[in-house]
Amino acid sequence: MEIIGFILGIFVGFSLGLIGSGGAVITIPTLVYFIEIAPSKAVVYSMFIVGISAFCGAIKGTYDRLVDFKMALYFGIPSIISVFVMRMYINNLLPNIFFTIHCFTVTKDAFIMVLFSVLMLSVSISMIKNKDTSGVSIKKFNKLKFVIKGILVGFTTGFIGVGGGFLIIPTLIFSGKMNMRNAVVTSLWIIAANSLIGFFCSIHTTSIDWNFLIKFTFLGLLGLMIGLYLSKKCSHVNLKPVFGWFVLTTGIYILLKELIF
Repeated sequence: MEIIGFILGIFVGFSLGLIGSGGAVITIPTLVYFIEIAPSKAVVYSMFIVGISAFCGAIKGTYDRLVDFKMALYFGIPSIISVFVMRMYINNLLPNIFFTIHCFTVTKDAFIMVLFSVLMLSVSISMIKNKDTSGVSIKKFNKLKFVIKGILVGFTTGFIGVGGGFLIIPTLIFSGKMNMRNAVVTSLWIIAANSLIGFFCSIHTTSIDWNFLIKFTFLGLLGLMIGLYLSKKCSHVNLKPVFGWFVLTTGIYILLKELIF
């Protein structure tokens, strides 16, 4: 099972390089179910793996002049602040056992996985629908919307470890007047900042197996290079629904496993 987990590590970076999101969607289930790491610890590991992979992709995109730093700052600063608040303060206040009803106990780890699966289901639906943005009228740039969504992404990253590309990219396209490729690369800077801030706010409370983490991250970087290369040759419009069905299936599996099996 661990070998399969390491193979799946390649797809973490592959997803980020190809469509700008979905890294944590693969990382967290892989770490929890194949490597058998506790969900709360998997969240911390995911932030490092996704953060480093996104950072390297962002560097490459900056070199190719595909990054809009103004939009990255409008979205990134509120999200970084909320990640910091979530990991340094709110997360430490949450109990390990949320509640117990008769023989049914909801732990913090179980809650993380259920919430994660629900998020996956909502993300998968938007990916499967995959609306073509080429002919859509662009809305007027709204700073308040950027700030609110930035805060939302930050808290989501801080609690369940997802980078938030599924929220960042549509906002950059529809409100930030960006094309798909620029939005994907710009989102990598935001994902990298959120994830790495979240990770470094957590290392004082989490024991880190650096040997494992570096190996897994290296595989993610390998996948990232493949994804970035293919992103120049493949259509995001055709690929997102395929990945969406994968996310939907994984989300249903996690939900059933945590609530029933």
